[in-house]
Amino acid sequence: MPAVRARPDFLIVGAQKAGTTSLHSYLAQHPRLTPARGPKELHYFNLYYGRRGAAWYLSHFPWRVRHDGSLLFEATPDYLAHPEAPGRIRRDLGRVKLIAVLREPAGRAFSAWRMWHGFAEKKPDQAGKVDPRSFSQAIDEELASPDGQAEKHFHYVAMGRYADHLATWRRHFDAADMLVLDYGLMSRDLQGFLDRICDFLEVARFSAADVERLGGERLWVSPAAPETDEVRVTLDRLRAYYAPSNARLFEMLGERWDWPAAVPA
Repeated sequence: MPAVRARPDFLIVGAQKAGTTSLHSYLAQHPRLTPARGPKELHYFNLYYGRRGAAWYLSHFPWRVRHDGSLLFEATPDYLAHPEAPGRIRRDLGRVKLIAVLREPAGRAFSAWRMWHGFAEKKPDQAGKVDPRSFSQAIDEELASPDGQAEKHFHYVAMGRYADHLATWRRHFDAADMLVLDYGLMSRDLQGFLDRICDFLEVARFSAADVERLGGERLWVSPAAPETDEVRVTLDRLRAYYAPSNARLFEMLGERWDWPAAVPA
């Protein structure tokens, strides 16, 4: 990559619908952390790699001679599930630090569906981003598809196979290079959540007053949708489907999170 531009020191790589918009905003308010210019999600290592080039990517970061020494970062949550992103990032950025926030996968899928389904009213001019299907139909069709409906961009089920995604990242990065956190911790203990990130990045922790202020922000939230009996059945089916993957994830991380399990039949 061109050496005249500073490179990011860390990336927020996932997961979609796991609080990355809030996290990006929180970290951007730290005096030692500076986000990339432009949109929160650059999508370089998944969508634009080989199309827009390294110079385009680095144009979102300061010139080296003007860099103030703060840690630079960007946040594209779709990197987590992209099979080629880890190799591209390691090749181009070296041993950059990585942060991944994971949300219980069935709940994450429902939140993502609410977002894409809700675009029918919020973004009528972007029909390609709208998913008109019911939640259960969307999940049924993805599970039944031989390729997981590769032609679509929703990928509700595939996004939540975290153990597979993490295994891909660990082929390119050491476990110590990636901080993996539970999305639930963000709402239960924002101070502890941010403390772990600051310690990982080796910067000063946010003060209690700052955390209280940050916790009052209201950022991107998926449109509301009722959790009907049909939705609950689909969520329970998904939780049973994800159980083996979640077990492998917790084994890889060496910790177990309090994610809801499927209700026994």
